[in-house]
Amino acid sequence: MNEIRVIAEIILKIYQYSLLGIAFLGLVAWKKPSLFYRMLSVYLLLMTGMEFFGIYLAKVLNGRNHIFVLLDALTDVVFFSVLYGRCLLEKKTKLFLLLSILSGAYICFEIFFNFMYKQVSVNEFQPYSKIVSDAFIIILALNFLYEKMNAFTATKVKHFWFNNIVMLYFTINLLVYLPFNFLVNESTGVKFVFWTLNIFCIEAFYLFLLSVILKDALDKKAITS
Repeated sequence: MNEIRVIAEIILKIYQYSLLGIAFLGLVAWKKPSLFYRMLSVYLLLMTGMEFFGIYLAKVLNGRNHIFVLLDALTDVVFFSVLYGRCLLEKKTKLFLLLSILSGAYICFEIFFNFMYKQVSVNEFQPYSKIVSDAFIIILALNFLYEKMNAFTATKVKHFWFNNIVMLYFTINLLVYLPFNFLVNESTGVKFVFWTLNIFCIEAFYLFLLSVILKDALDKKAITS
């Protein structure tokens, strides 16, 4: 079990510092990016900052940094609400706005309840906010598909595959956090394997976002050169 823990910690360190490289490449890829690609670059930088903020919280709170899960969920809700609202969805309905507000409000309530009012321990903690966040983003992605379903082919729908990867990633993320409490309290070492696989999934998603930014930057450069 100790060997599994050591390997998992090494992989975690590699992942954390690789995020710096991904975020840096995302920023320098563009001189004058459009809003969509600029937001993706900001998201990569934001997630990198959140990762190292989580490390800081772990040290300050002696490992009790599970509030980071809720902060991450709130960040995702706010970011993807703006991204889909500004760049992807053509119709911004009252339902879209209501779901955004309710999701954000619920996460803020959980942050207050779990860390200011009740001081819930990590062993008792249930990441309902992360599940709400993931479900909300999946709904956004499905709404995007509903809007574009009359397109003749997928290639004619801008950001079609981006939307599908986002939906796939947050579906996997939702499934990861459903058994969160069981994994935290599990003592056989399986949880280290599980969380390591989750790290690879997150890394793959960030690399995908980087590839989207770089591909469009290279295409624009080829056109102007």
